[in-house]
Amino acid sequence: MIEDFFSRSKMLQLFWNVYIYLCGIYIVCLEEEECNINDDRQPIFHQVGNKLKRIFNINSFEEDNIQETIFTQCVTFFEEFISKYIIDYATPEAFEASMVANFTVQNVFRKFLGKKLFSNFQLAIARCKKRIMIALDGFDTLSEDFRIETNFLLQKENEKDRIEGEKRAEFERLFYRSMVRAVEIMKCSKDPLVQDIHFCIVLPKDRLDQIETADRDISKVNFTDLSWDAIELLEVVVLRLEYIFSIPHRSDMDLWERLSVIMKKHLPAIPEEVGIEINGAVINIPLFEYLLRVSFWRPRDILKYYALLYNANQNMANPEANKIDMQTIKLIINNKADDIIKTEFLYEYDKVFLNISKVLLEFNGKNIILTGKELFDVLSKVSFITTFAFDCEQILNKIS
Repeated sequence: MIEDFFSRSKMLQLFWNVYIYLCGIYIVCLEEEECNINDDRQPIFHQVGNKLKRIFNINSFEEDNIQETIFTQCVTFFEEFISKYIIDYATPEAFEASMVANFTVQNVFRKFLGKKLFSNFQLAIARCKKRIMIALDGFDTLSEDFRIETNFLLQKENEKDRIEGEKRAEFERLFYRSMVRAVEIMKCSKDPLVQDIHFCIVLPKDRLDQIETADRDISKVNFTDLSWDAIELLEVVVLRLEYIFSIPHRSDMDLWERLSVIMKKHLPAIPEEVGIEINGAVINIPLFEYLLRVSFWRPRDILKYYALLYNANQNMANPEANKIDMQTIKLIINNKADDIIKTEFLYEYDKVFLNISKVLLEFNGKNIILTGKELFDVLSKVSFITTFAFDCEQILNKIS
């Protein structure tokens, strides 16, 4: 019955509104629990926090799996509001108008908190000078199992299974599209809590391509590619290693000097330079630069290499007095590079680029650098089996 008045896309958009709002309330209550709010607003936030704890059945907002609890409770809020506060009192003649007028995120939480507490909460939030950052970090990882099962069904010979796979694929596209739309609408909201929320949401490029193809309005939304240059990667790695080894920040030293301090103190058996052959001559380059050459230029790739080198250093009988030879270092790194290609690159893309391993085999024996014609010849001979919305049999789409 609900589907007669609201499309699945609209219902998902309303769900995202409720979820994001609940995340915002949770963050405010967490701040209160950690005694970061000490003015006259504290009793209001404390009262709201106690209501959340009772409904979450938790004693502290620091408990494990709190994000899963928030998501599950959001579903409950969503379903209860529809059954108790819209359907039960809506007349057939005014049902659609009632849905539109009453299904707002503010009404959902006004019913949950009560009119007085909700009003006091909004007034208190309006005085906040802090901002809330919502980043759905790990969201893509959690949805990966759904996509794996979807792709498995799409490849089945049984027509019923394939149809189910197509339905799941469409649902996933709607799920992401509705999230983008909900965020864009909330960014323009006058609600005191929503005005304090900033978003940093990472979407895989292939899924962004899918939703932009299906919804041209979303293509007008400002997205930016997430990429790293060498200095940014160096800074991330240095900061992470300093944190791991409890090294105080030194503003009087540049990044290379700080990395050298880390290497000498915690990885003394690992050489800070690696020799590579260029035009018949051996040239020494910094170890960090060598790691860039065998990575996808992502922080986690580089940190995995340093973790492996740290283990090699620890396995040395006397690391302060003995250096691991360069060939062994290269062997350690190259073996890990193969593992990263399999576990990071292939695992990341074979859920959407279903025959990526077969396509890569077509490049066996080819030069590292190919001319445009050579690349065209290879790609024109192999089909791309993907879940992308655009036609991957066109050569330009294959290249892009």
